[in-house]
Formats: sequence, C-alpha cells, structure tokens
Amino acid sequence: MLSVTIAHAEGRNAATEDVIIKADEMFQNQADETVIATGNVIIVYSGMTMTADKATYNRTTGMLTATGKLTISKGEETLRGESANLDIQSGRGEIDNGTLIIPQSNATITSKKIIREDELHLSMSENELTTCELPNPSWKFGAEKLNVNLLGYATGRNIIFYV
Repeated sequence: MLSVTIAHAEGRNAATEDVIIKADEMFQNQADETVIATGNVIIVYSGMTMTADKATYNRTTGMLTATGKLTISKGEETLRGESANLDIQSGRGEIDNGTLIIPQSNATITSKKIIREDELHLSMSENELTTCELPNPSWKFGAEKLNVNLLGYATGRNIIFYV
C-alpha cells in the first residue's frame, strides 16, 4: 500500500487541510496536477474518510472523483454509492446510486442521485426513506425528489407511503 499526503496548490488558504491518499498503486501527473489512485483507495480529508476502487484528485481545482465500492464516512454517518464527484474546496458533492445511513435518526435513504449542497443540506432524486431494516422494510416513503436537512427533517415532491 502506497501513501501520499498532498498539500494544496499555491494560492489556497494555508489553513486548509491536506488530502491524504493511500492506495495499492498511485500515479502523479505533474503537468496537470492530478493524482490517480487505484486498488483499495483510502482518502482522508477534513474528518471524512472515503474508500473506493479508483480515485482521481486534481490539486489545482480541488476536484475528487471516485468509483467502485464507494464508501464515505464522517462522524456516525455513512454514505455508499457507485461513484462520486466532490469539490474539496466548496464541500459540494454528487453521489450516484447512493445509500445514506443516519444513525442519529435511525434513517436510511437510498437515492439515484445525492447532491451535497453544504454540511447540512442534501438534495436527492428518485428516493426511498425508511427507519426499518433493508432490503425489505416493513414501511418506506418513496419520493421523486427530497431536500434533506441533516438536523432532522426533509421535504419532498411526489411522495408515496408504502406499507
């Protein structure tokens, strides 16, 4: 397993944390400031740990793309999905075919697309929300679109209650 700590490119806020990447294989392209990591990728940044099969990080733009067996953990919350595009600078990110587990409320949300707007707000499309055990919950809400505040509430459109 290889490990590298990537300091941010010049012009960034000096207080910004470094991105730590570990993987079976890594390649750094000096010309375009990208790091490509493959095999058992682990990325640690700002209290978040991400694992994936492959990841690409652009030091100049702060963009991180990850695919394959994706898991993102921060605090007690866990997000799983097929792929992710994250902007390390702004905190905004998009996850495809994701499952978000929120232990504080015992909620699980599955979604075709999860967009993290900021630390507390998510918008999601083609969703299911339940506090029951998956994969066959005794009840769930289905929604075309959900806007979730991680402090404990959500609003949605075209909601169906399944029992």
